[in-house]
Amino acid sequence: MKILGIDTTSNILSVAVSEDDIILGENTIENSTNHSPKLVPMIDELLNRLNIDISQIDMFACSIGPGSFTGIRIGLGLAKSMAQANDKLIVGIPTLLSLAKNVDMDNIDGYVCPMIDARNSNIYTCILDNKYNIVLDYAGLSIDELIEKCNTLDKPIYFLGNGAIIYKEKIQDSIPSEKILNVVDSQLNAKNICVLGYDKFKNGQTDSIYSLSPTYLRPSSAERLCKNE
Repeated sequence: MKILGIDTTSNILSVAVSEDDIILGENTIENSTNHSPKLVPMIDELLNRLNIDISQIDMFACSIGPGSFTGIRIGLGLAKSMAQANDKLIVGIPTLLSLAKNVDMDNIDGYVCPMIDARNSNIYTCILDNKYNIVLDYAGLSIDELIEKCNTLDKPIYFLGNGAIIYKEKIQDSIPSEKILNVVDSQLNAKNICVLGYDKFKNGQTDSIYSLSPTYLRPSSAERLCKNE
């Protein structure tokens, strides 16, 4: 099964193609400020380089958030359009799960806590065990709320993502050192989206283009402004 993976949820624009869970190729632009005009040319270049026609893609996998509201909509909208136009499968992958996949949890006896900066001392986060089962569900929390929850856990935690780096000092000052496995930055990438998409397919969990929707975890700034009026 050939899978096209897309991640547009941050300032890293990434697309990848896999055969089952084997990555065939990837295109990534770091610090991208406008994904919309770049995404289709990136996909075209990657497919041409791999000598694969879009009709040969069996499934489209896309990161569905949380992250940049505009970025999520760009990636998911294109993935849905391509899946519908080519009558192919589609799967949505939580961004935090994709970020956590950067950690080889098979060799760690503890938890993984992916953290994406949501600004104003808030983060998008979750906590997973070493089998990637959910311990703390996907949520938008303040850093203080997350630290309070982490201090109740019975095993050490591997923190990663841009949120982990922003709040690294606070994490290290507020959580006992024996409860911290590591605090590292880690990039979102479409390779993980492909691999997780294939895992989801194997478990019979493909999505519908009609019901698959973004995961924002909090209202947009426009929604918050309207609510306060």
